[in-house]
Amino acid sequence: MVLPGHSTQVFMYNWSLPPHFSDILPNKAWQIEVLRNQWLQMAHSYGYELVIPPMLEFAETLLTLQSPSLEMKSFRIVDPLTGKQLVLRADITNQIARLDGHIFRKEGVTRLCYCGPVVLTYPEDEWGQREALQWGVELLGHDPIEAEVEIIQLALKGLQACGLDKIILQISHTGVLASILAGLALSKDEH
Repeated sequence: MVLPGHSTQVFMYNWSLPPHFSDILPNKAWQIEVLRNQWLQMAHSYGYELVIPPMLEFAETLLTLQSPSLEMKSFRIVDPLTGKQLVLRADITNQIARLDGHIFRKEGVTRLCYCGPVVLTYPEDEWGQREALQWGVELLGHDPIEAEVEIIQLALKGLQACGLDKIILQISHTGVLASILAGLALSKDEH
């Protein structure tokens, strides 16, 4: 860049990103957008309604819903309008709980889906990104086992939409696993 009166002096800027952040360039960005749209359409076909919670929320609201591990992963800033502490979301799931508990407040089943960016103070591993696109569905007020089955079906279809054909499903919740095994009528040796 040449400034007026400095005919040959060039200023170089250090245009770098913070560690574990990266640009998503055109080809990859279009792939992500196509998959995002497919996932949201699939969730909608199951009756899930799309919500888009804000990137920032008051810490006093959002952090009461989060686990301590997510508190450590959440960026915090002070809102110049209110003077209150804000949190840049590290997970959307807790915002859905807030929406269900304070906005929808209806009897019966609520199906909500979302897809938006989340930002972490630290990456999950040494190669991980600190900004990600989180897609999810939340089935609230439904029979827990039926809800788990529906969510698992959606997750598997979403992964298949990504072109993955060798999917391994790990279930670590003992209640869900016990119910699935009970429904299979396995012998004692097979348990």
